[in-house]
Amino acid sequence: MKEELLTKSDVTRIIEHMNEDHEDALISYVKFYGKVGKCNKAKLIKMNSKSMEIEYYSETKKHNVVLPFDHELTSAHDAHMTMVKMAKLAR
Repeated sequence: MKEELLTKSDVTRIIEHMNEDHEDALISYVKFYGKVGKCNKAKLIKMNSKSMEIEYYSETKKHNVVLPFDHELTSAHDAHMTMVKMAKLAR
């Protein structure tokens, strides 16, 4: 079994941080990378070294989208830098 590149505690910390402080970035990810026209609420629900899953609302309907990273993440720092880069491109 292959070992995860991000630890469970890294992932938990990233998910909590994104949901508490960066819903605007999550909404941008959904719209830009998920090619979704309307998104008024978003929550990061799962993440691993290859992708993240975001639950979002388009008006009153709940949906999920899985967004792959452009490379396999190698650390919490790499996750941070990648997600910041993604947010800048999505704005």
